[in-house]
Amino acid sequence: MSKAIFEEQQQFRQWWIWIIMIAVAGSIFYSYTQAENPSIDDFLFSVVVFGIVLLLLFTAKLNSRIDEKGVHVKFFPFHLSYQHYPWEDINHIKVTDYSPLGDYGGWGVRISFRGKGKAFNVSGSQGIWLETFSGKKRMIGTQKAEQADPIIKQYLKNS
Repeated sequence: MSKAIFEEQQQFRQWWIWIIMIAVAGSIFYSYTQAENPSIDDFLFSVVVFGIVLLLLFTAKLNSRIDEKGVHVKFFPFHLSYQHYPWEDINHIKVTDYSPLGDYGGWGVRISFRGKGKAFNVSGSQGIWLETFSGKKRMIGTQKAEQADPIIKQYLKNS
C-alpha cells in the first residue's frame, strides 16, 4: 500500500465571527458606561468571559489526517491528542456535502440530535463522513474535499 497522506489544518478566521465579537465587546463596554450604578465586578466578569471565548476562537484548530493507518482528527483545545479511526474499524466513509447548521446545529465540536453523530467543523459545507462498525458516526469538516476524496478511495480500494 502506498503512503499517500492527506493533511489539513483549519481555524476560525471568518470575517463575520470577528464582526460579532467586536459587536459583543462594544455592547459590554456600552452597557457598563450607560449603567446607573455600574458594578466593576459585573464588568470584569463580562470581560473575563469574553476573553475566554475570544481565546478559544483564536486558538481553536481542527487538524485532520488520512494515511495508511486510518483517519485522525484533533480539534484543539477540546482534544489534546488525535482521535484515531483505523481503516479496519471504518464501515463507511465518503466526502460529502452537509449543512452544519441544519445537521449539527452549528460549527465547532457538535453532536447531532438527528442521529448523525458528532461533527468537527470550522467552516464550509463539505466534510468527510465516516461510520465505524461499532456505530460511531463522525463528520469532519474539510476545505479540501477534492484532495481528500482520491486518497480515501485509494485506501478503500487497498483495504
